[in-house]
Amino acid sequence: MRLAGMVVAILSTSVAWAGGGEVDPSVYVPYTPRSNPRITAKWGPDALSGINRLRKEAALEVARFSECDEISTSQLSEARSVPPKTWIVVVACRNGRKFYVSRDDVANGARSMMVPKGGSPT
Repeated sequence: MRLAGMVVAILSTSVAWAGGGEVDPSVYVPYTPRSNPRITAKWGPDALSGINRLRKEAALEVARFSECDEISTSQLSEARSVPPKTWIVVVACRNGRKFYVSRDDVANGARSMMVPKGGSPT
């Protein structure tokens, strides 16, 4: 019985909870200068920690929305972001929904960030 409790404890640490949704931490594995040299060159190495934090926070925030069945990715949107300090993260769900999330969105918990698969706001 004690072993079962330890297994549950270990497994529960591998999933982050946000509201009612789960987010696998592999969705927001931190960017590093080595793994993402293009992003590092464009936004600077000092920006990586903030971008990584936003990727995680955005995934956790989006996981609360019923419109998202499961988070599949949380990545910096290079097309919507402006170096060096304006970061927009795109969080994609397995059901095709995408959320474009800024720091302000995370701070406000705004639902205005949802964009359907077609790309136009709902």
